[in-house]
Amino acid sequence: MVAFDTSWYRRVLIDRLNKTINKDELRASYQDIAEFEEMLAADGTVILKFWLHIGEEDQKKRIKRLRKDKLTAWQVGEEDELQNKRYGKYAGYVEDMIARTDSPHAPWTIVEATDRYFMRIKVFETIITALEARLGLSPTLGAKAKRPRVVKEMKGAVNA
Repeated sequence: MVAFDTSWYRRVLIDRLNKTINKDELRASYQDIAEFEEMLAADGTVILKFWLHIGEEDQKKRIKRLRKDKLTAWQVGEEDELQNKRYGKYAGYVEDMIARTDSPHAPWTIVEATDRYFMRIKVFETIITALEARLGLSPTLGAKAKRPRVVKEMKGAVNA
């Protein structure tokens, strides 16, 4: 199992936001992504992509909080602040990226990440469900499965 943070999507998001990529390079990057993920899937790789969505104000608060503490300041860079400063434009690029790169063999899961607990549950449930399906196991997290009470309560609180 491998987890990538940003990975080959950096070029179509960060470089696009920084205007260091032109339209032809952007188009070629999307083509490269599609071909690469298709090749991985054809070789048997299970690809799960997550977009952890955080609203603009929440993101700004988190950046500020992380910057305040010497122990966490290293986690925030200039890129994070630039993304927040240009949140609307960046969000449009994200929507474009997801629309162009979502596929049956490499699906995106958009996760509301304001609540970290809920976010983790959603990510782990998605991973477990995909791996069970790939292994031909009956889903333990399906609609008929009995979920732990805390998961039910959490989902109700977030969706309310």
